[in-house]
Amino acid sequence: MKSARKILLLSYPRTGKHTEVVRWGKYEFHLHPFSLDELSGRKGVDRDKIRVDAGGIAEVVRLIDSCDVVCSETPEAVIFSYIMRKRGLPGKPFIVSEVDLLERAKKVAGWIEKAYGENPLEEFLRSETNFWIITTLSHRDRCLDAGIPADNLFYIPSSVFQMRAFFPQTEGLFSNGAPGGGPVPVGILKSLHGKIICPGVNRRDFLTLASAAELSGAEVFVITDLAKRKRIRSPFVHFLDMLPLEEYVAAIRNSKFVVVPLFNTPYSGGQQTPVVAMYFGKVVVASRVDATVDYIEDNVSGLLVEPENPPALAKAIRRADGSNELRGRIGAAAASREREISELAERRYEKMFDLAYRTGRKTK
Repeated sequence: MKSARKILLLSYPRTGKHTEVVRWGKYEFHLHPFSLDELSGRKGVDRDKIRVDAGGIAEVVRLIDSCDVVCSETPEAVIFSYIMRKRGLPGKPFIVSEVDLLERAKKVAGWIEKAYGENPLEEFLRSETNFWIITTLSHRDRCLDAGIPADNLFYIPSSVFQMRAFFPQTEGLFSNGAPGGGPVPVGILKSLHGKIICPGVNRRDFLTLASAAELSGAEVFVITDLAKRKRIRSPFVHFLDMLPLEEYVAAIRNSKFVVVPLFNTPYSGGQQTPVVAMYFGKVVVASRVDATVDYIEDNVSGLLVEPENPPALAKAIRRADGSNELRGRIGAAAASREREISELAERRYEKMFDLAYRTGRKTK
């Protein structure tokens, strides 16, 4: 029996205190709860120094040395590829999830340059042993301009496949794809059943949402991390703290429809909640930004409006709220679109993992 191909996934958000092992086909994923936050705290990327956890770094280095491929976000990849090189340890292919146009990677490289007198970023970007994931097509040209080899750059959309394959604790959450399916809601979920909800944290524009809700007269329930996002006073918008993942997904599954108001930024972020809603056949009313146009076709698989435009958002909310026919038609198209996205993601993940593994074997 052939041994599994071992991929270390430095995961954020945390999956737990210890490394978890997940099998997917011929690959064995070791999910280890380590991210830039372990070095500097959630807002540490804006500081001048990294608070180094020597024990944590030593554990990650040991895990990297024992695996075939490493998968992480860009800052962690830059740090640990540099550490491995400086310690004279064998290099490993990195699969890098890039979400902010290298903004944090440049800051991390600046920390390294300040401490050690060398900047590793250009070499890391141009390396043919590293592979890159973007979830927003508009990032492709910027990544190529930065020196990333075209053959090493993969557009892989956010998808429910990704959650089910790499985080198996979510599998049961998607066992019933029918709108309104799943167990009978109780507690807080019962109060959200059949409501308009706005779930998520990343790049959310709650001020525009509050204005739009007032203009439309619709009641909207926001589910977000209240430690990071302040409540906005509005008789039409009700703020709830972030729910555990199982309840978060259940709230989406049992909602009337989902609103995702996003700021117009060039960064990735805000895609995962829409694809979960689409999986369950829900209409998504979202801002037309780079993070959504790859996923949603306006008036076909969702409703898109110009960002930071309360009247436009209010009009779309009224449309979705007032028409069972529209919710049924667009919801069915949304579910079909999410299946296409998940199938594309699965094919591209497999191709990328195979390529990274073969590259690692050649460099040994």
